[in-house]
Amino acid sequence: ATEKVQQQLKESQGRGDASLAAYVQYQAVAEPVHALMADIAERSRASADYGTLLDDCQQSYFAQRQLLLHQGIASKLHATAAGGDLQETIRQGCADLCDLCHREYKLYHHFFPAIEGRGGLEGLLAPLSTLLVDAVRPMYLKATDMSVLCALVMILKCEVLEDRIDLRGDSLNAMRPCVAQLLNEVQERLTFRAQIYIRDDVRGYSASKNDLDYPAKLSEAPSPGGDEGAGESYTSWCPVLPRTLSCLSQLYRTVDTKIFEGLAQDAVSACTDALLGCSRAIAKQKGQEDGTLFLVMHLLKLREQIVPFDIDFSATEMGLDFGDTRTALAKLVSQTGSIFKWSTENALWRLAKAPPRVYHTLHNSKKDLERELKQACEAFIMMCAGQVADPLVSWVRKADALLPDGAAARGGGAVRGQAFASPEKVKELMAGLKQGVLRFNETVVRKMTLYLPNPQTRNVLLTPIKANISDAYSRLHSYLVSEFQPDEYVAFGVWTPQELTAALNTEASASNGASQHGGDTNGHHSAAPESGHAGMERESSRHLELSGGGWASSQPGSPQKVPQ
Repeated sequence: ATEKVQQQLKESQGRGDASLAAYVQYQAVAEPVHALMADIAERSRASADYGTLLDDCQQSYFAQRQLLLHQGIASKLHATAAGGDLQETIRQGCADLCDLCHREYKLYHHFFPAIEGRGGLEGLLAPLSTLLVDAVRPMYLKATDMSVLCALVMILKCEVLEDRIDLRGDSLNAMRPCVAQLLNEVQERLTFRAQIYIRDDVRGYSASKNDLDYPAKLSEAPSPGGDEGAGESYTSWCPVLPRTLSCLSQLYRTVDTKIFEGLAQDAVSACTDALLGCSRAIAKQKGQEDGTLFLVMHLLKLREQIVPFDIDFSATEMGLDFGDTRTALAKLVSQTGSIFKWSTENALWRLAKAPPRVYHTLHNSKKDLERELKQACEAFIMMCAGQVADPLVSWVRKADALLPDGAAARGGGAVRGQAFASPEKVKELMAGLKQGVLRFNETVVRKMTLYLPNPQTRNVLLTPIKANISDAYSRLHSYLVSEFQPDEYVAFGVWTPQELTAALNTEASASNGASQHGGDTNGHHSAAPESGHAGMERESSRHLELSGGGWASSQPGSPQKVPQ
């Protein structure tokens, strides 16, 4: 039958109907062979010799089929690969082999009965599948674009394994090892390129001048039109952040979970380090406020965008500690004579007892991100509160130093007689406070609105800032009430704590509201407090501190669509 088919193929000169005729020719002689193979298979249950004979017949059949099929498959793969389209080569090559496998499966069962425990068409398809692997391997090894490799993985997993092999079942099971091998090789190449990408484009990110043009980039970006993260354009992000998220989004469904966890841990750590570097550069160029807000904004976005991955971002690294070994070697070199001692003082014996120690280090990139975010929030709160409240705290500390006996000594004129508490200094202090509040509303709050559009996110930072300023002022205010007369209090233009709170809460119209409270330093006078001076108790001395845990209440916005 093989000779007849070969003659027909030679005479057909590549016509499409020749392959169909080849199957008809084989099926014509299959019936008597099938009866013989069934008889041998029945006897193989009682004798191993018949089992060996059946295997030999099967291998002979495979050899004859490969003789007919090898050249045709090789020619098709070569013609497809010549086009240079890697995805089309894999898609078409797998489709051709799957069709071939389905036809060969049906032809095989015309010759051999179904015998449980014996191999199927793997022996026939393995050499033919090798042709496909060998054809595409040089092509995907040249691919450096992660998106191309990810597309290949999805073709093999979805289009071939799920849509073809899993649906057709037994008739294509012989193709599974080939596709699995090819998928594994492409995933290995993808993992390698992902590591290179994270090393060069994320960890090795070098920001351009335009990349660090904050807050100008935020002003030019399209308006989010809603809550933070909902519809916001990623064009306002530092490029290293969308690079990281795009990398992770492509890898999430294309590599195994354990491999993805390792890559994600490295990517998040590299992105955090890159953002820290960008923050320092912005702080040098534009000021510490912009640098810190830039860092808070991007770390918040990174944190909320990695939540959907729901994986473990920790990794355990192993290392060797050669401390004891180094000490033993030093003694061996310095005490060469001790190697001949038959005691525990022998340097060689000590060296043998001091092998390197294995230690493990646990790194969690998500916790590192959280720590950096917390530190950035704390630093911003302390910085903004300090800009307004530091002069107040300094004044109160000087006053506290003069009254070691506490509240009982307050109101005796010990403070007002000092140079720092002269009427001119107090007026200057009040004017500075109002200017500080004005700048806070017009500059700091406005910047925060650009970097953090979500009011809830801003309030996480604003609440402790305002609380620290109000706390410092309440202590100053108690001194002013107890040490100065009502007419002096009015002349100084002192705010009541409630007026300060109202001034700090003027966010909706920062410029107008702040001007109403702080712009008329000379003309605006607060009413004198109704309470007496001597009856006020001194507050316990407290330093300007960050309200504990305030940063952690930030709730991320809705997940952004990651740019592909």
